[in-house]
Amino acid sequence: MPRPPKTKALEEALEKLQAAREDFAQAFEGILSQLDLRPIAQALAAWRQAAEALQEEAQTVYDDASAYGSVIKIVNLCFYAVAPRSDSTVLCH
Repeated sequence: MPRPPKTKALEEALEKLQAAREDFAQAFEGILSQLDLRPIAQALAAWRQAAEALQEEAQTVYDDASAYGSVIKIVNLCFYAVAPRSDSTVLCH
C-alpha cells in the first residue's frame, strides 16, 4: 500500500534535514581541525582551578562562620545558665 503523499513529503524533508546536518557537522569538524585549541584548553583549565580555589575559600568561610556561630550560641547559653538577666538581652548574636 503506498504511503500518503504528505507522509512521503515529510520523510523527504526529514532526509534533506539529516543530510544538511551531516554536511554542517563535516564542515564544522573541518574548521575545528584547522584550529589550535590549546590556548582555549589552557584558559579553561586556569578558569577551573580558579573556580575550585574560590569554592574552597567559600567553604572555609562558611565553616568558620558556622563554628563562630556555634561558639556564640554556647557562650550565650553558658552566660544565661550562670547569670540570667531580667531583661533577657542577648549579648551576642
